[in-house]
Amino acid sequence: MGRQRGLGGLPHDRAAVVSPMSDCIKTAMIFLNPGVEKCLENNRLRPWEPHKYKTPKEQEANFDFLETWIKDYYSRDDEYSFKCHDRLFKSFSGNKREIN
Repeated sequence: MGRQRGLGGLPHDRAAVVSPMSDCIKTAMIFLNPGVEKCLENNRLRPWEPHKYKTPKEQEANFDFLETWIKDYYSRDDEYSFKCHDRLFKSFSGNKREIN
């Protein structure tokens, strides 16, 4: 039986998904880069996250902040920016894949 495959077709034990919250890379990298419009859509469709917010109303209060944060992703230059993630992706010499 073959090895189970994870996101991007990489073996589960070899894949590390790089997200705005990632700072650890193993032997492979998947850069999820769907673009601003898709991220904004995902934000609009986000269900209540009770592990982050006490109430749906509390989450809704953060919506405008998240919208701005998403829109600024490509223009910021911090550790959570496209510039940082792109540099990291381009400098990584292991198995990698970008998904748009």
